[in-house]
Amino acid sequence: MTAIPTNSQPDEDTGEFAVFDSFDALAAYLHHRYGEAALREVFGMLMGDLPRESFEDTAAELENRGLDKPAGILRELAESATSEIERVPDYVVNAGESFVDSWRIRWLQKREIKLGTFGPKLKRILARNHRQTQANGQNPSSHKH
Repeated sequence: MTAIPTNSQPDEDTGEFAVFDSFDALAAYLHHRYGEAALREVFGMLMGDLPRESFEDTAAELENRGLDKPAGILRELAESATSEIERVPDYVVNAGESFVDSWRIRWLQKREIKLGTFGPKLKRILARNHRQTQANGQNPSSHKH
């Protein structure tokens, strides 16, 4: 694996650690090199800083690469982590409850898009609306989605 530094500081020495540009790479390395205890310790320290979804996404990436053991550890840690949807930014909270609701709806949509579940859900909604329109005797919309 060749290191591809992406640092903004050209004189910053990242050396061999430049390859750890994602949590899945770091988790795989820690587990392989230092074992389960080190993986739990390092990612356990991140529990307050990272949302549950970061642990879940990292675990999914490890599973895609056939690394089920470290993925299982991260899924276990994810169970104790707080979901990002519960971490509404202060500026949104200060704007009012309707802004909080809108922020959460948008967050859920972005999460569904990331997981690949938004498209199928949208198709089901459009199909349901189309069936309802036909059942009500109305002409369906002439444009396609």
